[in-house]
Amino acid sequence: HFERSAMFEWGVELVLGGSGVMTARGKTCELHPGDVFFFRPYEHVTYATAPRARGWQKVFLDFFPGNVAVIMQQLGLAERTYVRVSPQRLPRIRALFMRALKLARTQPRHFRSSLSTLAYQLLLALSHEALDPAHRDATPDNVVRVMTYVEQHPAHRLNIAQLAHIAGCS
Repeated sequence: HFERSAMFEWGVELVLGGSGVMTARGKTCELHPGDVFFFRPYEHVTYATAPRARGWQKVFLDFFPGNVAVIMQQLGLAERTYVRVSPQRLPRIRALFMRALKLARTQPRHFRSSLSTLAYQLLLALSHEALDPAHRDATPDNVVRVMTYVEQHPAHRLNIAQLAHIAGCS
């Protein structure tokens, strides 16, 4: 058994290996490699490794206080506990997590803005993955524009100003 309380405003974790059960907000979900789950502000979460599993391997990103709650709401992720990432999109989402982890560890010049850009790219990709095709039409046009651009230009290093420009907002 493992327990964690979110120390920051929000957090996301990607299961890389192992499997088990997570309980948060009274909901219990079985998690497997490729699943991403979300922590809310000061949320208490418990994990239990599945029988005969060798433990969890995860990578996570915690967000500092700011406008994350608004962004999560706009992207349709605020009420999500987890997202089961499709095999087609998993390499990209995993790569975004790993690039963010590398930036956080090495802290090159201007790493904070690059890390913010990666975090937004990750949230956009997860939002797209979380949306049922029947509900994608309900996504605001500016969010769809940004999601489409990010998906079509995975190698581009984008910053917040560029994403805002694509979305048509400040």
